[in-house]
Amino acid sequence: MCEVYDFPQKDDMDAMKTAISIFLDTRNGPTRNVMQGVLKFILDKYKIDQIKFVDYIIERGKQGGVRIIPRKMAHGRECPGCGEVIYKRPENGGKVVFLSILQGDDGDLATYGCGGCKCVFGKWEEIK
Repeated sequence: MCEVYDFPQKDDMDAMKTAISIFLDTRNGPTRNVMQGVLKFILDKYKIDQIKFVDYIIERGKQGGVRIIPRKMAHGRECPGCGEVIYKRPENGGKVVFLSILQGDDGDLATYGCGGCKCVFGKWEEIK
């Protein structure tokens, strides 16, 4: 006998996207915690390890956390959606924020989000 699980409902998928969008707007710690909690709650609710969106994949990390894997990559120092500088500090008007990281032996895949255009993207950060 096999178990049948519900596929995530549109409202839940919209809640995940909204949680990310609000964090990109506010770029603060408490909102990041709420975003992480919403993403994890919905993965837990449907007993799934990942859910794929057009621009990113949300998946459960090995230690129970949540990570966001980008589908779009930046090849320079700017957001591929609007050209906002990635490494500009928020207090200096920077709109790009760090979302998650996937560590590797040769480098890390850092996932960023832009509060200006709402683009979620990745960038390989080489280890030197």
